[in-house]
Amino acid sequence: MYDKTTGEKLAEIELPSNATGAPMTYMAGGKQLIVFPVGGGPIPEELVAVGL
Repeated sequence: MYDKTTGEKLAEIELPSNATGAPMTYMAGGKQLIVFPVGGGPIPEELVAVGL
């Protein structure tokens, strides 16, 4: 994740496998979540959510 203004890297996370689609963002209980679809082929497909 990068700062929109400065371009500075703010965070980096390791996913259990390759991302297979675009990240999605949600608000739940006043907290922002970013969800990544991962997997495919021989690797089970799943969603990985990260709270900000």
